[in-house]
Amino acid sequence: VWRLFFMTKLIVSNMKCMGCVHKIEDILKTNSIEAEVKLEDKTVTINEADANKAKTLIKSIGYLVKE
Repeated sequence: VWRLFFMTKLIVSNMKCMGCVHKIEDILKTNSIEAEVKLEDKTVTINEADANKAKTLIKSIGYLVKE
């Protein structure tokens, strides 16, 4: 079975340190969302199907999120 996933980048403008990265990774992992979190460009790359849920989760822990 071939699956094609479209990826979405979310911008988390107030992600400032590795502590922020770990908090975001943890909340997404806890909710079964795979993500690549990059502090350098303040982005979270996720499967497009998970975008709305991920935005809600990241906002719930105090971060500003936009696409």
